[in-house]
Amino acid sequence: MCTRFVYNGSDTIVGFNFDIDLSVWTHTIVKEEDKFYIGIKMPDGDYHSFHGINKNGNVGTLLYVNGNRNGTYIADKNCCTISELTESFIQGKITLNDALNIVQNTKVVYAPDATMYAMLSDKKGRVLIIEPGLGYQFERSRH
Repeated sequence: MCTRFVYNGSDTIVGFNFDIDLSVWTHTIVKEEDKFYIGIKMPDGDYHSFHGINKNGNVGTLLYVNGNRNGTYIADKNCCTISELTESFIQGKITLNDALNIVQNTKVVYAPDATMYAMLSDKKGRVLIIEPGLGYQFERSRH
């Protein structure tokens, strides 16, 4: 089970532990000039960045959750999967404001093969928690 925590006191502390079944998932540590992430090998053969941080201060994690019908994967251009959203955030393709806009205006669904929720945070200490089918929660730093 992966665990994630964020503390927004006088200092912002963000962290997560990563615990996977190594008999099920192939993973690697990827360190690039502008990002660091744990790459999970998916059926497409690529290592995806579902847990990581980039130089802009974006930290993202996908955490497993029991699924609900309202978040079921739909192959629809008007939907965004939680995995695509999280990976775009970690890769620095979108900001936390962009992610917030997406969850406010687009149906976010599970990935085709897993039920997960995301916790995204930025260097300002803002946190966006997204669970497909249930909604989102946005928290701002108190300072």
